[in-house]
Amino acid sequence: MTSDVIRRAKLARKFGITLALAGLVPIAWFIAASFHPVVPNLPIPGTEAWLPVNRMPWIAHPAALLFALVSLALMWLGATIAARQNEVFEAYRKETADRLRRVREYGTDGRIEPYIGSPFTFYEDKEPS
Repeated sequence: MTSDVIRRAKLARKFGITLALAGLVPIAWFIAASFHPVVPNLPIPGTEAWLPVNRMPWIAHPAALLFALVSLALMWLGATIAARQNEVFEAYRKETADRLRRVREYGTDGRIEPYIGSPFTFYEDKEPS
């Protein structure tokens, strides 16, 4: 695995996290505007006529709900992009661990053979004559 692949995976993970955080901001704004009337509404004119949500008094602006749902999809997309990079990082960690293991085992003058035997000592049976 080259360092270029790792660099692209890191960049894609940062991009995914940024998308998720960018989607969180409008949702937090929508929640704050719904609970606190002090927070200003999003300026989206002309949407009250085609959204029947204006009958719900706890929603600050009807179009804000639609905007929050789009932001939720953006958060999902960002989390998916960030999570897909875990396979690349796990393969890189395994490759690094394998490389370090091979250096430890084969880097000395003598080769370390793997021990497959049992810790118990078994004596050979003698054939009955």
